[in-house]
Amino acid sequence: MATLPGKNRWIAVNANSEHLANRHFQPVWISLARRCAENSLGLVIEWTENQPVLLEGFQFMDGLRREYGVQISIDDVGSSGADGLWRMTQSAPDWVKIDGEFFHRALHDAWARDVIAEIVRLARLRGARSIIEWIETPDQLAFAKGIGCEYGQGFLWRDQPSQAIAP
Repeated sequence: MATLPGKNRWIAVNANSEHLANRHFQPVWISLARRCAENSLGLVIEWTENQPVLLEGFQFMDGLRREYGVQISIDDVGSSGADGLWRMTQSAPDWVKIDGEFFHRALHDAWARDVIAEIVRLARLRGARSIIEWIETPDQLAFAKGIGCEYGQGFLWRDQPSQAIAP
């Protein structure tokens, strides 16, 4: 499994802006970010939304980034009903995570394939890494590599949750 510069181990936690804006949970987030920083662990918040974004949650997440080096991943980009493209433009993410169902559609739909390839290209242009969910076969891995994606996640690796797929 590939490692990223400066960190050998990473913890990724899904959260939406409501979770991040909740004043009862904010001390837990701060404690987690502090512990990760003290132990040379990378913390990635996989920012997912299925409801309107709360500005307070976004601001808190951005503060964790500045104070503790927390990375931001936009989760489920391309999923139906989510606002991944909007979140990409608002947060300058470190990661862009392509929705698995959208990826599987792109295997047979040229329009979806081109959209994913552009999202991957834009992520790279802005300094973010891309990851595609639900990679299950070597053919799907080859497809993801072919559109320029850098990382993959899925049953293909079973014992390894993420794997670098392109140089």
